[in-house]
Formats: sequence, structure tokens, C-alpha cells
Amino acid sequence: MFRRILLLATLAAIAAMATTLEKLSMDEMIAKSTAIVRAKAVSSVGEIRSGMIFTHYRLQVAEALKGSAAPVVDVWV
Repeated sequence: MFRRILLLATLAAIAAMATTLEKLSMDEMIAKSTAIVRAKAVSSVGEIRSGMIFTHYRLQVAEALKGSAAPVVDVWV
């Protein structure tokens, strides 16, 4: 019985951290974007924060296609 309760509590905690993404067409993504760039990844590092895995990418911007961007952009995924 305890294992069943523990399993249900674990599944509830995982579901609480879940994310739902809106499926957008390419045109919708372009319209909603504040900046679009052509860039080269110059470094990437993975790390764990608050029990979640993130990857940090440092991008060297070659061209801004929409909006403006700094010469180097940091992105966490």
C-alpha cells in the first residue's frame, strides 16, 4: 500500500512539473518572435539546476534576420 501511495505521489510531482507547448506554424513562430538570428554555437555546457537538466549554449550571431541581437547570445534550454 505504501509503495502505491509513493508511486502516485511521484507521478503527481512529475505531472506538476510538466509543460504544455502550443503547436505553431512557421509563420506564427516568425510573427511571435522578437528576434531571429543566424548564429554559430561556440560553446555548450550541461548542468543540473533544482533537479532539472539544462544546457547552456553561447551563440555567436552572424546575422540578424528579425529584430536586433548582441554579437554573442546566451541561451538556456
